[in-house]
Amino acid sequence: MNKEILKYILTIFSICAALQETDDMSIAHSWILTEIVRFLICAAVFIILTFLLETVFTNKKESH
Repeated sequence: MNKEILKYILTIFSICAALQETDDMSIAHSWILTEIVRFLICAAVFIILTFLLETVFTNKKESH
């Protein structure tokens, strides 16, 4: 499997897991505030996971 495809799949699964975990969250009984916080959590998961996957799956280019 291509490393890029694996990174995309892991990112999508991680964002889905973050959405699943924050499904019952309610902040001040305001749906818009809750959805904004859920979006920020998913954005943080995306950024952190992208950074981690880039360090794990480094592109080792061979010099000729």
